[in-house]
Amino acid sequence: MRIPSKDPATARILLTSDLQVSVWFGFLIEALGSLTEFFLAFLFTCCIGQWNRRCVLRRTCSSTRCADSKSESNETEQITQTREQFVTSFMVRLSINLWLTSKCLGLTGFYINPANAFVHSWGIGGVSPYAHVFVYWLGPFSGVWLSVQLEQWAVRISRLLFPSSHDYQPYTRLTDSSTVDNSSSTQLLLRKCSQSSAGAHVSTDVVNASRRRISVGRSCSLPSDPSPSCTGHICG
Repeated sequence: MRIPSKDPATARILLTSDLQVSVWFGFLIEALGSLTEFFLAFLFTCCIGQWNRRCVLRRTCSSTRCADSKSESNETEQITQTREQFVTSFMVRLSINLWLTSKCLGLTGFYINPANAFVHSWGIGGVSPYAHVFVYWLGPFSGVWLSVQLEQWAVRISRLLFPSSHDYQPYTRLTDSSTVDNSSSTQLLLRKCSQSSAGAHVSTDVVNASRRRISVGRSCSLPSDPSPSCTGHICG
């Protein structure tokens, strides 16, 4: 493009600016563009993820495995989109963004990218630096912030509408009591084996309740009880 003026500053002022509306309206347009782009990506990702999770649970759940559906929820959380789902969602989002661009291109340029707007429209058409920063920088940043807020609100609303898909507690099934970790926080039961006679020795055994097979090193016997002394069992 050949500039008809010898002074570059004068030539930049004579050029037509991309901002053809008021500053506030341009701010709203740029914010709406970034909000739409980010929120659509979040919305399609959540919808596809929920669909895949339901399909997997419906396929793997049977009459004998329905009780374990909650334990399998961690595995379904890692399900990724298929190539067809990704391409379809991308094409739909691209179509929406292109439609918005065609409607707003003659208003602000619909840059959505502050760096791109700075390169192509800084100082063009007599737009002040403050107006440029307000429209092309604060506008997209505000749209991104609004998209984050909408994502959080959407998660809260989905938890209220579909509590069963969020309020589950993953658990681990124990098949062998010998595999229980000794360092795990478990309840401790205090057991006492005492004799009725005065001055008798009182022994206290602290037994871990998470183990089903406990070998107690001490032996306790009750003189008044005709049963044999208990060794290797819990005395209550």
